[in-house]
Amino acid sequence: MKINLAVFFGGKSCEHDISIITAHQAMDFIDESKYNVYPIYIDINGLFLYGEELKNFEFCKNIDYLKLHKVYFKPADQNIYYKKNKVLCKADVALLCMHGLNGEDGTLQGLLEMSDIPYTSSSVLGSALGMDKIAMKMFFKGLGLNVLPYVWTYKEEYYHITGQQNFLERAEKLGFPLIVKPSNLGSSIGITRASDLESLKAAMDIAFKFDNRVVVERALNDFIEVNCSVLGSPAEVKTSACERPLSWQAFLSFEEKYLSKGSKTGGMDSLKRKLPADIPDDMAASIQEQSKQVFLALNCKGVIRIDYIIDKTDDTVYINEVNTIPGSLSYYLWDYSGIDFFELIDKLVEYAQYSAEQKRYLKYAYVSNVLNCAGGGKM
Repeated sequence: MKINLAVFFGGKSCEHDISIITAHQAMDFIDESKYNVYPIYIDINGLFLYGEELKNFEFCKNIDYLKLHKVYFKPADQNIYYKKNKVLCKADVALLCMHGLNGEDGTLQGLLEMSDIPYTSSSVLGSALGMDKIAMKMFFKGLGLNVLPYVWTYKEEYYHITGQQNFLERAEKLGFPLIVKPSNLGSSIGITRASDLESLKAAMDIAFKFDNRVVVERALNDFIEVNCSVLGSPAEVKTSACERPLSWQAFLSFEEKYLSKGSKTGGMDSLKRKLPADIPDDMAASIQEQSKQVFLALNCKGVIRIDYIIDKTDDTVYINEVNTIPGSLSYYLWDYSGIDFFELIDKLVEYAQYSAEQKRYLKYAYVSNVLNCAGGGKM
């Protein structure tokens, strides 16, 4: 019997368009002899929509809403509905191709949890921590991993409470150049490199247009970036070879990541890279082991990508961030490791089903006499 696979993409996110690219790359490699594919598009306003036309990449460039149905699901019910309570399908598994807020950050994962629909991305916890750069850095430090020195603030504090001067002084102590980032965005959106106080102020204003919390970290002058993907569930964890993205920028820009030529639809697979990364074997092995540690500690599943920065002056490896739903699902890294995109989809479905099955063994009720003992007044 075929598996009903609901492919979620789009989203109320600055990374909405990148999500569409990832979804279409994935749908091109879904074996339709095994799966019934139901594309579920979430538009920029948060509407959930279905239509067979969504399988067409050209259609997604200029959505015709008249050809789509609004869809929804209910708590404790694996069905996806449309119109007035008509069943579109029972969602056996949700393949999440979401990037950024309202999709990669644990919100959609929580909704699917409440509906008991298995899904391919990390847990609510891992998704939420992986999205927030400030919480993520605190988490990394708690694991004893190297992170670049940083400070952070929120909009009300920066503009109103203690004023800009206090925070700017703390940031300056890190030493220029600095990288300024919105806490909850990816794809390099809203990120600026600051070389002096005036450019730092401008960078803060830009970052606050995208998020209410901003992190500022010391930038390295002589460094390389290295990425490593992890695939699996707590019962089976595999790491890919390390890659080194090639860039002339001080950090990879949105344009370099997604507007490079080299693939049908763009995406992270079109980025120029060295694979495997030209780093010592022992360093690569250490990065892979560290990546496994993070994967397990964050309660991840499916496929993730972890980005590192290596200071070339002393070979210190700094962990930068976790992408719990990486661009292009990092299929290019797994293809190099001997797992093609067809098999990657199969494994993501397998891990989603395994995780959901394990949760069904857990007890969610505890029988007690507390209600009978309690009075009707306040406790």
